Amino acid sequence: AIFNALGYCISQDQAPAMIVYPTVDIGEWTSDNRIRPFLLSSPDISGRFIEQKSQKRDLQFPGMSIAISGANSAASLASRPIRYLFMDEVDKYPPYLGDEGDPESLAEERTKSFHNRFIFRASTPTTTRGRVNMAYNSADIRLKFQVPCPHCGKHQELMFRQIKWLDDLKEEYKESKGDPQKIAKVAQNVLSSAWYECVYCGGRIEDKHKQEMLRGGHWASDEEPDYEPRKVAYHISSLYAPWVTFGEVAAEFLRSKPFPEKLRNFINSW
Repeated sequence: AIFNALGYCISQDQAPAMIVYPTVDIGEWTSDNRIRPFLLSSPDISGRFIEQKSQKRDLQFPGMSIAISGANSAASLASRPIRYLFMDEVDKYPPYLGDEGDPESLAEERTKSFHNRFIFRASTPTTTRGRVNMAYNSADIRLKFQVPCPHCGKHQELMFRQIKWLDDLKEEYKESKGDPQKIAKVAQNVLSSAWYECVYCGGRIEDKHKQEMLRGGHWASDEEPDYEPRKVAYHISSLYAPWVTFGEVAAEFLRSKPFPEKLRNFINSW
């Protein structure tokens, strides 16, 4: 999402931008291995990229620059005014930077020079008091992606509880009593046999249906504000990932369930 938004800015609406990663090192690695290949993959954007004037953490284009910063470095968040601010994995930011304060707030300070500033934050969640959960819950409108059932056509949010597997495998899992080898065997069988059940018609949805469902999906909210929202939040889970099967999600859950830390990671990351 960040890269697509950057591509739009570079091509259509140039202004200074900054991307903040949890650390400077992560920012430099991402600049070399993800951002530059992304920039060079588009004929329009690559034609605008002034590579000879660019550095690892400072990418130059006509009418704009992109600063690559780290939330662990107050110096990398200082000085320059920016219109576009992208903050990635905010729940991994340090709580404060010595006497400088909160890195998220320091980055936002850089946007004050622009009345039409745009601030984007994203993260895998951690706790209910984590940065991204707090931001999500304070938004004017909260959206989730809904996809149509291939059988009844009704749109719905994909939810983990609708992933189903055979009753025999459920019993086998109960009988495993936490034995890692037995759990691994059940998880392997679930991996190849799980499906998704439509919450409306009960129809069996297979992985082969997912691509068409995603193409027919849209963002929707349970509540619409009676004013123009300034802060919009989006939530999406791994159930939607085209390259992740329903069976993989179910198998990961079974492998994680006996272990609190693994289960926490499953809930947060999957």
